[in-house]
Amino acid sequence: MRRHLLAAGLGALALAMAPALALGQQQSNDAGALAGGSNGAIVAQQATGGPGGAVSQSGTATQVAPVAVAPAVSAQVAPVNVNLPVRVASPGDEGQVSQSNDSAARAQADNAAVVEQDAAAQGGSKKGSGGGSVAQSGSATQVAPVAVAPAVSAQVAPVNVNAPVRVLSEGDSGEVDQQNSSSARAGVSNEAVVAQRASAGHGGAVSQSGSATQVLPVAIAPAISAQVAPVNLNAPVRVLSPGDAGSVSQSNDSAARARAGNGALVLQSAGERKKGAGSSGAVSQSGSATQVLPVALAPAIGAQLAPVNLNAPVSVGLPKLPLGPGAVLADPVGAVLGIVGSLPLPALPVDPFAVLADPVGAVTGLVGSLPLPALPVGLL
Repeated sequence: MRRHLLAAGLGALALAMAPALALGQQQSNDAGALAGGSNGAIVAQQATGGPGGAVSQSGTATQVAPVAVAPAVSAQVAPVNVNLPVRVASPGDEGQVSQSNDSAARAQADNAAVVEQDAAAQGGSKKGSGGGSVAQSGSATQVAPVAVAPAVSAQVAPVNVNAPVRVLSEGDSGEVDQQNSSSARAGVSNEAVVAQRASAGHGGAVSQSGSATQVLPVAIAPAISAQVAPVNLNAPVRVLSPGDAGSVSQSNDSAARARAGNGALVLQSAGERKKGAGSSGAVSQSGSATQVLPVALAPAIGAQLAPVNLNAPVSVGLPKLPLGPGAVLADPVGAVLGIVGSLPLPALPVDPFAVLADPVGAVTGLVGSLPLPALPVGLL
């Protein structure tokens, strides 16, 4: 039984010390909001007259106090991504790490009054007599249309942390990509549109009248994006673990886009086909586009408060040795003498080897070199 346990423990240790490749890590927290509101009054007419001609169309599109409101709110509070791989005596490379916290809001509000007319009158006989005559009348009116589309995206304290630890584990680190992003986009429009197309035959006579009117149109599209205290932290730690660090990308982004518009538009197209000597034609067009006190506001605010990007790698290794372990094992005495010789020791007055060869002479020479005072009489 003990042998089995010992074998299992050795196998686990071998696996822990075996080289390993870590797979990439992808972490994300996403919040999104999408909204749309619209009010439409649309008239679409299409007519084709016979050989006798004479086509008449009249269309009216009216909106009174239409209101389109499309708020889209996306919020994230304290989203956190943490990657903490630990290697102990486990050489190998790390995979790519991707961490992101994203919040996005989109809103669109529209009010539209549209009249679209398309008419064609065929011609008379081949000699060019008879046929033709097209009459169209269209009006699009908006009274006090209001379109409001605030889109708000907010992130509070989004955090990305990557802190791998290596101890006695050689290997390279992968790329690190950390991102906190918040975006808001809003668009509003009030449109009164009249589009007319007419074609008359050999007899001619095309008449078109169109009017587009807006009274006090209001379009407001504030888009607000805010980030409060976004943090990206990359703090790899290496202890006696040689290897290269991968590239690090850290970003905090806040963006807001808004569009507001009021439009009164009249589009007219008329054609009178002539063929033969007896052909005659007359084209008449009348169009008016009117706006009274139009208001379009599109403030877009993108704000960040206390964004932080921190990259703090720590590496601890052995100091550089004066001699390699192989040189010490090959010649221990020579290695020690070489180390002693390289030390900044003070110079000795006599050579140690000279003392060993002639102790009396070395001592006499040393005494003679000392700065002793002169005696009045000799000792001998």
